[in-house]
Amino acid sequence: MKKVTKLIAGVVLAASVAATAGMFAGCGKDNEDPQPQPQPQPQGTTYTGAYAYSNTWGTYGVKVDVTVNDGKITSVKYADAQPDGWTNVTASWDTDGSKAAGVADYLKKFEGKTVDEVLALDVAVTATGQPDSDNGDASQGDLIYTGATQTSGRIILAVQDALAPAYEGEYSYQNYGNTYGVKVVVKALHGKITSVTYAAEQPDGWTNVTGKWDTDGSKAAGVPNYLIKFMGADIDEVLGLEVLKSEVGEPTTTTEGQQSQGDYIYTGATQTSGRIILAVQDALKDNFYCGTATTNYHSTDITINTVVAVKDGKISELYVSDDSVIATGDNWITKFNAGVAAMNTSLIGKTVAEVLALETTYTHADNTLGTVATGATVSSNLYVASIKDALSGLAE
Repeated sequence: MKKVTKLIAGVVLAASVAATAGMFAGCGKDNEDPQPQPQPQPQGTTYTGAYAYSNTWGTYGVKVDVTVNDGKITSVKYADAQPDGWTNVTASWDTDGSKAAGVADYLKKFEGKTVDEVLALDVAVTATGQPDSDNGDASQGDLIYTGATQTSGRIILAVQDALAPAYEGEYSYQNYGNTYGVKVVVKALHGKITSVTYAAEQPDGWTNVTGKWDTDGSKAAGVPNYLIKFMGADIDEVLGLEVLKSEVGEPTTTTEGQQSQGDYIYTGATQTSGRIILAVQDALKDNFYCGTATTNYHSTDITINTVVAVKDGKISELYVSDDSVIATGDNWITKFNAGVAAMNTSLIGKTVAEVLALETTYTHADNTLGTVATGATVSSNLYVASIKDALSGLAE
């Protein structure tokens, strides 16, 4: 057995807001040297996104500004201020500087692409979040930067973060006469978190990093780097965390309390990370629902974990989690992956009640669902069962 290796994308609809930007004009007197003419600025609305991860060799990432007009991308540029310590083109690898020099031309590939087209890409990454340069070329489509797959992967993921749907969440409690809490903005796509940031406006009087405790300011300064931990995180993994709290709601700093935060703990600032995790969960909990279904087939354990997005009472997105396990026999994984996109198409748009009413005993001869992954009927039924499990709490 092995894990499902590719996250199955659902249907993502992105709305863009049209705006008009003025055109700059230059002028000069006849007896003066001609002055450089300011370049026309792309029309539309500009969104900022980022993607980063850390590994043994450092922090790799990029921050971009993406301009959209009438549903199409008109410009992608590096943001003027890149986060300290982030690298997107490694100088020791790009010894002649040609790849770094070619980024500007590479970014033009995005121009004219629709938002939906770019959001549909599911860039393959390794366990650390690094774009997979060995097996992930196809996942970047025609936006790959040939010879610099990791660089283009990071850029695509940053562009997607700029365009991904955003959700706000918060968590707070009172203790010692103070209010401790934080408000966050969470962006998500393909069943994964693309970024977590502090909301631009925090509620008055809320504190997340206590100045009296963080005397040198290092913990507050380290929050942006800590938030990188959430980039690329599976939604179901984060929603599954059960942060231990005291009676007043304060995240506990005991060994058990630290363990309850999993990989998302901010070492040395357990209460800070606990509040952030709980705020992230608040942002996701009313928009995404997680389900699981398990069976044993021919002495083989099969488990499918699903993330379901619901909007206006209807299924809007469906994703198979990376930690799902399907037996390798008879190419079941390949067959399931090949058929699940069609299954998603038949399910997305249905009401919660319609999906909960579906049976999970489909066969090729009696396929009332409309589509079952050919050669993977058991897995297909299990997929529907996991979706129903995710939605079970919404049953009227």
